[in-house]
Order: sequence, then structure tokens, then C-alpha cells
Amino acid sequence: MNARIVRRTLFGVVLLTIIVRMSFEAIIVATLWGVGEGFLLAKRHGRKGIAVFSLLAVIVVSSAGYQAYAIRGYLLLISRIKELGADRADMSGQVLPGPVGYISLGSNVGDAELERIAALDGLDRLESVVAVHSPISDKGLLCLRKFKRLDRIYLGGTHVTPDGVSALQQHLPRCSIVYDPRN
Repeated sequence: MNARIVRRTLFGVVLLTIIVRMSFEAIIVATLWGVGEGFLLAKRHGRKGIAVFSLLAVIVVSSAGYQAYAIRGYLLLISRIKELGADRADMSGQVLPGPVGYISLGSNVGDAELERIAALDGLDRLESVVAVHSPISDKGLLCLRKFKRLDRIYLGGTHVTPDGVSALQQHLPRCSIVYDPRN
């Protein structure tokens, strides 16, 4: 193989490795690029190209398998959150699903259930929590302080007090907390 083929192949492998650790959308782009490059190499260089194409195919299939496994884990986590009484839990991501980013607490979620939800692994990218007519109090609300990526919390018709909101705001200064005790 000439140096140009080796460089292009190594560039593709490095690019795919970086992208696997980034977003799902980027994986689709890299997959299409990798398959196209591999096909062109195989067509131009016979057996050597087929070997490179095979290597790229293994990398693409491996990364796709990894993403499928991750999505399965997110779906199981959402199922567990709903078992604990949440009305809704959604994955982030616009094209392909990503980690759990949104939870809507239902009227069945009190302090104990919220503590169990907060103790679940895999919620490190939680961005939004909505609690409407949920019997959570200040004690339960403080369970959310561990989620440093939270940027929005809506509280309406809960047992939370303004002091509880202030205490949580001190732990999450970048989070926008909307508190409506009347709702």
C-alpha cells in the first residue's frame, strides 16, 4: 500500500474513534464517509483496498453496535423512571436518541420516589425537570442538587416553599427555577 492510502485509512480510523465519543448525528456522517472511502479504495486497489474496506466495515459495525447498546440502556432507564411514578421521561437528541434529558414528575412522585429517581445511574445529563401537582417538598427537591447540568426546573402546585427553592438555587446557580405555588 502506498503512503497516501495508509494516511487516509488512519485518518478515517482516528476520525471514527473521536466521533464515537461525540454525538450520534456525527456517527452517521462518519459512517457514510467511511463506507464511501472504503468502497473507493477497494475499487481502485484490488485486494489491498478490500482489506482496508473490511477494516472500515468492522469499525463502522462496532460503533453502530455500541450506540445500539447505549440507546437500549437509556430506554431501560426511562422505563425505571416511569415505574417510580414519573409521568414522562425523554431522551435528548434531535436525530438519534441520547441520554435522558427531561423528566416530568407526576402526582404520584413524592419525596421518596424522587430520591429513588435521583439515585438511578445514567441521569448525569439531565437538563429539565417539571413537577406539577406533585407532592414533593423541600427535602425531595434537594435531591436534584447533584444534577449539575440542570438548566430548567418548573415547580407548580407542589409542597415546595420559597426557602426550598432558594436552597436549591444555591447548589445550581446556572439553573432557571420557575416556582408557581398556585398552579
